[in-house]
Amino acid sequence: LPWAARYLSADGWSAAVGSSAAPIGSWNVFRFAIGPASLGSLSVLAYPSLVAVALVARSWRRAWASRMVLVAGGFLALALVADRGRSPIDLPEVGVLLVPVAVSLSIGAALLVATFLADVRGARLGVRQPIALVSLLALIGSAVPLLSAATDGAFGQPSTSIAEQMDELLGATPESGDYRVLLIGDPELVPGAASDFDDVEFTLVRDARLVVDDRWSNPTATEDRVMLEALSAVRDRTTTRAGRLLAPLGVRYVVIPLVDRVRSTSEAPRPVASGLVEAFGEQLDLRSVYSPASMVVFENTQWIPVGAVLAATAAEASVAGGAASLAGADLSGSRPILAGASSWSSTDDVAVAGTVHLGVAFDERWSIAIDGQNQPAGRPSFGSVMAFDPTPDSWSAETGRITLRYDTSLVRYGWVLLQAGLWFLVVCVVAQPRWLRRRSRVSVAQPVLSMDGDGS
Repeated sequence: LPWAARYLSADGWSAAVGSSAAPIGSWNVFRFAIGPASLGSLSVLAYPSLVAVALVARSWRRAWASRMVLVAGGFLALALVADRGRSPIDLPEVGVLLVPVAVSLSIGAALLVATFLADVRGARLGVRQPIALVSLLALIGSAVPLLSAATDGAFGQPSTSIAEQMDELLGATPESGDYRVLLIGDPELVPGAASDFDDVEFTLVRDARLVVDDRWSNPTATEDRVMLEALSAVRDRTTTRAGRLLAPLGVRYVVIPLVDRVRSTSEAPRPVASGLVEAFGEQLDLRSVYSPASMVVFENTQWIPVGAVLAATAAEASVAGGAASLAGADLSGSRPILAGASSWSSTDDVAVAGTVHLGVAFDERWSIAIDGQNQPAGRPSFGSVMAFDPTPDSWSAETGRITLRYDTSLVRYGWVLLQAGLWFLVVCVVAQPRWLRRRSRVSVAQPVLSMDGDGS
């Protein structure tokens, strides 16, 4: 199914609106105080300006001003309800709900200027002139905080983000193979959080790079199960080998964000979940890595590359499966292969003889070939991912060229064609190309009575 089908599931609405943010107060909602460049109190003067233009405008300007008043009022009410947490359903965070409000106020400002020029200036003196003039002055006052915040063009945003720091500190190299990073912590600080656990949220990131296409493939039930089991064991202090539990999924680093310089700053950091850093620090196979003050980083010394040829002990543990065999086995020594592999295209690499590990949920559509010879179907591995056991005679020598393929279902192509057709229909409805328009026929009225001399 397309990745968008995620939002049609039972928790699809919650996935679409995201996690709720900490309340900021009604006054801060009114003045758009949702970031480091929060507008000052003068910004609220834009509201009476919008109402005024709906009162003094004429013609189409009054109609549009009335629409903007309704839009701004409706979404502002939703933002206030979301901030107080009194909605019976999950609502997007306040910053998202305030976007239509800001757009409505901007359109209202343009309408106010147009109204003053077309409907007020030069008209008979009345109450509309002072209302329009005061509204214009209020509009100018509301723009002062905006000009102050936009002086440097950054609107108070940090010069370095958590994503950039992760890429610089933990960036992958082709020799190390593909891996994943477990981002876990405060929901406000975890970018692209996909799953929740107690009071924190977590997500898996490929090769320490936060990219959009990570959201195209949602976490499978298997990945969520493995992550929740490992995190539960860490929370309950029932294991000191969490690194081995996370190894089959290729988790090389655990990152706990502390400061993003937007919602959490060094002067006013958000509190870290109680015992979160300490619990990971107790794990014997997670070692602390030097990192900036904005995050805490642990490296998993037992990680297995997403694509790898397993070491002998790891290959034995992959057959047994289960948390007990994982915790008791040494998983180090696996050799990385197939860096950059994906289901979008075939990938090949030179590999040594052995069990081929693939750190994704079991899917029978994955297949491998060695030196052009197809190999037996994959099997479940470690109770969560999959592996391939090539036949002994597949290797022409100690090494061979291994090719990884994914047999995409024809149903997916059908979904893609359906989406393309729907988008084409939308474009036709909006654009109304000439060949779709009805040709108007000019009908010539025939006389009821002819006065011609021929008597016709």
